[in-house]
Amino acid sequence: MNGARLKQDLAEAEQCITDGKVCVRSQRAIVAKLTRQAQDTEKARIILKTLQDTLALHIEHRDQLKRQLARNERGAREAPR
Repeated sequence: MNGARLKQDLAEAEQCITDGKVCVRSQRAIVAKLTRQAQDTEKARIILKTLQDTLALHIEHRDQLKRQLARNERGAREAPR
């Protein structure tokens, strides 16, 4: 994958992480509110777990992209001219 595409994918992954963190915070607040109101939290907790798992996958993907970009940049610096 070329450097420009990797950078675009990295930017998209960063945005997904930012959005995911907002969703996780919001869902935690929902779980807390339901808990305070002595409501059933089972479905809300399942959603929270799904959001947390998805966020972890986005972070993993972002980290993979960063490693690939670093390898590409090292390769470009080390390539004979």
